[in-house]
Amino acid sequence: MPELKPCPFCGGSAKIYASTMRTYPNHGKHYCYCEKCLASGPSFSDLENDGSSVFKAIEAWNRRDELTDVMTAKVKLRGCGLCKNEHVRLERLPNGFWHVVCDRYACDRKVDHYYDNPDEAVYQWNTKNYGLI
Repeated sequence: MPELKPCPFCGGSAKIYASTMRTYPNHGKHYCYCEKCLASGPSFSDLENDGSSVFKAIEAWNRRDELTDVMTAKVKLRGCGLCKNEHVRLERLPNGFWHVVCDRYACDRKVDHYYDNPDEAVYQWNTKNYGLI
């Protein structure tokens, strides 16, 4: 497995986060985050159950320019307007497009469209009455 580089923001050590869905336990989501400042990279779904999402998450974390763009977009991200959950995530899909999803299991609200860049996905989430005001 490739080695994780230190956090580009604080220099802290990085870890891989893995989550599974209750309805599809083999279809996990993975992203990397900093243990010190909690910065996180984009999350990737493992729909084929081949473990590729772990490698995609590491690759995205280690690729600094895109991660910085994602973190800048995430700073502007508001919580979910439906369930009032503050934990939403900016996610890059396997096809390269971006969207925002509420992390609360019962809600799973997301932007209806997919966008070419993370800033546009965040802007649409915040302005289409999805995000908290």
